[in-house]
Amino acid sequence: MRNWIPLFLLIPSVFLLLCCSIQPENGEKTTAEDAVSRDLHPPRIFISEEEIQTVVSSGNVAQIAQLCLNLVSGGDFQHPMTLFSPALKEKMSPARLQKWWEANLEEMGPFKRRGAVGVASEKGRTVIYVGCCFEQGIRDLRVEFNSHTQIEDLSLVPTGVFQGLPVEIKEIVEPETNTPNQ
Repeated sequence: MRNWIPLFLLIPSVFLLLCCSIQPENGEKTTAEDAVSRDLHPPRIFISEEEIQTVVSSGNVAQIAQLCLNLVSGGDFQHPMTLFSPALKEKMSPARLQKWWEANLEEMGPFKRRGAVGVASEKGRTVIYVGCCFEQGIRDLRVEFNSHTQIEDLSLVPTGVFQGLPVEIKEIVEPETNTPNQ
């Protein structure tokens, strides 16, 4: 009976792989435009209002920065507005945030997973660097916070920026994860 259990678990996986995967017609390769038209983007990650408020009220800027990345990489451009300062909300509407993220995806390819998280003190402000592993390379999401733990500035910078900061003002908060879209 033990020999049948792995086979029993394998059959549904093989069925899904063969019957439900999107196959290009006539042996053609799937292009980026095909992926967009067939909606091959990663599924949206649902994060409840309660979870968002819990992270925000914790005041933990590393968790807030990661939450912002999780929301944006999951296709949610409205909820990050609750993390932004009034000044950033004026500069970055949900539509502009989406356009910014999609421009980065166009350059770097699909977002794969979160990298290491580091914290630095720059000009009296706390700045979190969240490694972002894309299909075509790595960038750091640079998230600058004001004194009210609101995001004051958001940008993708080359990964070497954090590594180049003086040791006295930086620290790795969390190592890289291998979990997709985290």
